[in-house]
Order: sequence, then C-alpha cells, then structure tokens
Amino acid sequence: MDSVTPMHNLFRASQLRFPGETILETASHYTSKFLTGKREANDWLDKWVIAEGLPSELGYALDIPFYASLPRLETRTCLDGLQQRPSSAFVQMGSNSKVVFGLETR
Repeated sequence: MDSVTPMHNLFRASQLRFPGETILETASHYTSKFLTGKREANDWLDKWVIAEGLPSELGYALDIPFYASLPRLETRTCLDGLQQRPSSAFVQMGSNSKVVFGLETR
C-alpha cells in the first residue's frame, strides 16, 4: 500500500491499543516507519485525498502521540472530575476506559 491517508488512519488507531495487542503494536511500528519515510521524502501526495492541510496533520500525528494530544487530555480531565464525584456516568464508563486513562490503579 502506498497511500498516505489509510496509513495515517491505521497509525492513529494503533496508538489506542491495550497491552498485549501485538498486531496493533506491529502496525504502529510499520505505519510510523512508512509515514516518517514519506515525510523525509516530502512525498505527502495522496491520490485519494486532496487536502492542503494533510502534511501538517500527518506531521502532528508523528510528532505528538495520541496520549499527549489535546482531545485525550481534555477527556482525561473530565474523567478525573467524575472520579472525584462519582456518578452513574462514571460507573457506566466501563473498565476499558479506566485502563486507557490509567484510572485502574487509583
């Protein structure tokens, strides 16, 4: 596959893996190498998507891992607030969210 957009999507999806998900870990390494090579070669053109902002979006994805991105931090802040004042919303959140945001050890 030589298309940047699907590789970007897979790269972002692979950052949401749980411990032990070896397929997504392999996908993360492969897509990171692919996208880094595209950036170094300045070969961002994607025949399926015409977007002026694609190079900056992909650069952001490579430079800032998902766990450090603003949407994730905003969600984490919200979850911290819910944990301080438990409600039915927090109870319904499920154990997976607790693992992703590191709340299971509190």
